[in-house]
Amino acid sequence: MGWRVIAAIFALITTPTTLAAQNADPWTGLYQAIDHVDGSIDHLSIFANGDGSYTLVGTASNHGACTEKAGMPKRGWHKASGTLRDGKLTRENVIVTCEGLEDTIRVADSVLTRDATSGTLSVPVKNGTKTLVFHRID
Repeated sequence: MGWRVIAAIFALITTPTTLAAQNADPWTGLYQAIDHVDGSIDHLSIFANGDGSYTLVGTASNHGACTEKAGMPKRGWHKASGTLRDGKLTRENVIVTCEGLEDTIRVADSVLTRDATSGTLSVPVKNGTKTLVFHRID
């Protein structure tokens, strides 16, 4: 048997197990929200690190922190760590990178709440002046 056949068999055996393990965590996944204030389309990816912590990576077509810094609408990306506390995911150490700007921006930590029925995630942004609701899309 060639190495390609062995690799294909290994992939077929391990993929369902890997996917099942990822899907067993209700937080892990890809989410999307539409900001009802500025109309931006936001994406959020959450994945478990295997040690009880999470990594959160997100994009916004009009990131509030970038817009404030640049004085005009700007796309932005953020990366953060996450910790589960009392059934909620605390987004910590949030660093934002803005399109066309050299400096990164540190923004306040926030708490994501998960609706057990719908699976949506709610997160307050802009110092709690608005809430984004993310829907799981993966």
